[in-house]
Amino acid sequence: LLSLLAANSSEIVDISHEADRKTVYGGTTPSAAPYVALRSQITQHPRKADVILETLGRLPDSTQKLPGLPRGFRRIGNFHTERLDVYDRFTPTLERRMPVAYAFGPDQKPLVQRLAMHGVFVEQLVDSLDVRAEQFTVDSVIRNPREYQGHHEVRLEGLWAPLGITLPPGTYIVREAQPLAILAMYLLEPESDDGFTTWNIMDSWIAPGKPYPVLRIVEPFTVNAPLRPVKP
Repeated sequence: LLSLLAANSSEIVDISHEADRKTVYGGTTPSAAPYVALRSQITQHPRKADVILETLGRLPDSTQKLPGLPRGFRRIGNFHTERLDVYDRFTPTLERRMPVAYAFGPDQKPLVQRLAMHGVFVEQLVDSLDVRAEQFTVDSVIRNPREYQGHHEVRLEGLWAPLGITLPPGTYIVREAQPLAILAMYLLEPESDDGFTTWNIMDSWIAPGKPYPVLRIVEPFTVNAPLRPVKP
């Protein structure tokens, strides 16, 4: 894989830059914003593909363990190809269009550090700002009783509604005109199956009947004063 990357490095860099350009453009132009799969399930219809399989040889000492191999086996350089059913595609079950930005209040400051850890750029309002937004109201909080990696995963169900609102100074803004905009969506969207809600980061702010504390800003906006970059 590393050899393949090195041999095609220029093309790969160009593809990455083009993906960044399209994402940033979608964050400033709602009509060009992509739909992003927030929830998916593995496809029920596999595809046929040639899969390379390795045949291992047995070691004289069946108790010996080599790195990356089952106990008692060694690599002998024997590979062969078989045509198999491959389940490696996911089908979206919930998609949302990328917004212009996300907004959340100073009470949610812990989210800033979490976003920064993922490389997401966060800013803060110096002056008030009128925006057209969408707000998610929680109907139910579904908590997995089984622990996974030290967490009880959370899933929210609820409804979105349009909202005209004046955001006060100090509000945190995550503009989607940035290369990691789709990652920001996965982290901040209430319905994401692998975001802050899933991993209990939002637990203290969510309850049935309450609004989710992160708003989606859905129309471009103009600020009266430059936004202040936030350092975590």
